[in-house]
Amino acid sequence: MAGLAWDHGAVWGACDPAGMEATLRAARIPTRLSWLAASTRAHSLDEVAAAVRRAPLALPDATFAVIAHRRGQQPFRSPDIAAAAGAAVIDAHRARTGRRLPVGLDSPAVVVRVELVDERLRIGCELTAGSRHRRRDLMRRHRAGLNPAVAATLVALAGWDSGQDLLDPMCGAGTIPVEAARAARREPPPLAVGDRLDALGWRDAGAAAAAETAVEAVRAAPGLAITAVDHDPASCDATRANLAAAGLAGAVLVRRDDARRLEGIASVDAVAANPPYGLRQGRSRELASLYEAALRCVSHRLVPGGRVVWLTPAHRVATRAATAAGLVAHGRRTLALGAFDAAACRFVRPRT
Repeated sequence: MAGLAWDHGAVWGACDPAGMEATLRAARIPTRLSWLAASTRAHSLDEVAAAVRRAPLALPDATFAVIAHRRGQQPFRSPDIAAAAGAAVIDAHRARTGRRLPVGLDSPAVVVRVELVDERLRIGCELTAGSRHRRRDLMRRHRAGLNPAVAATLVALAGWDSGQDLLDPMCGAGTIPVEAARAARREPPPLAVGDRLDALGWRDAGAAAAAETAVEAVRAAPGLAITAVDHDPASCDATRANLAAAGLAGAVLVRRDDARRLEGIASVDAVAANPPYGLRQGRSRELASLYEAALRCVSHRLVPGGRVVWLTPAHRVATRAATAAGLVAHGRRTLALGAFDAAACRFVRPRT
C-alpha cells in the first residue's frame, strides 16, 4: 500500500485491486480492512447520498448492506446515514445496470462502509467478514490474554527483525512469540473470519501462490532467535501448545524463568512484554516493585540501542521504573484493549 495516513483510529492508503490479495495476507495489525472508493466532504444526508451515487463502487449483482459510522455534531445519526447511503447504492446500481441490487442485512455478500467524521466522508467496501483479531489456532488462552493484533503491534513497535534476538519476559499463553514468529516467516495470520474478495471479483490466485512460495523459502531459512519466558509452568505449557498448533514448534525457545532474574539470557536486541497491569486496588506498590526489578533485569541484558516495548495502563509507573534502570523513554502509543486503554511504552538503552 502507498500514501498511508492515520485518521481517527484508521489507516488509509492506496492499493490497486489486483494487489488486495497480497495486502490481506500481509496485514497483521489491522482488525478490519476496507477498500476506499471515494473521499470527500459532506454536511447533510443529501450530500452523503450524492457522494455515494458518484463513488466508483461498481458492485456485483449480489446482496449488500451498508455499515455507517458518524463522529461529530451532525443533526442526524449513523442509521440515517446508512439509510441514505443504501438508497443511493441501489439508485446508482440501477442506473448502471438496469437492475435493482438486493439488500441482505443478515448475511450480505458485499458490505459498503460509509464513515462521516465531522465533514470528512469516506466511502468504500469492507474486505473482511468480521474482526481479524480472532485466530483459529489459539488452543490455550491466558486469564489476562492478549489480542493477537495487539501482540503484532508490540513486535512492530519494538523494531525487531528476524536476524535479531527477541525476548518476551512474561509470555503468558505465548501470543507475542507466536505473532513474532509468524511475521518473521511471512506467514499470513490464520483468521477465524473470511474475506470478501470473491464477492468483489478481486481474488488473485497467482498472488496467493507467489506468497506461499515466499513463505516456504523463509521456512527453510535458519531458525529464529525468539525466547519466551514465564515463571508459571502452566503458562510455559500453554505457550508450547499454541506454538505447536500454529506450526511453530521449535521456532521459539520457551523457558520457565522469572522476569526479575532471567538466568541464562546473556543479551537481547528487543523486548516485547505484556506485564501485569495492577488494576486491582492496593497493588500499586507491588506493581512498581515488579516493574522496577523486571526492567532493571531487562536493561542489563539489552544491547546498546536495544528496544523495550512495555504494554501497561500504568505508563507513569513503567516510565519511572525504566528511567531508574537506565533506559530512555522514546514515546508511547495508546492501544484500546476493550474495557480500557493501555500504553505501549517504548524504551531504548543508550548506545553510550
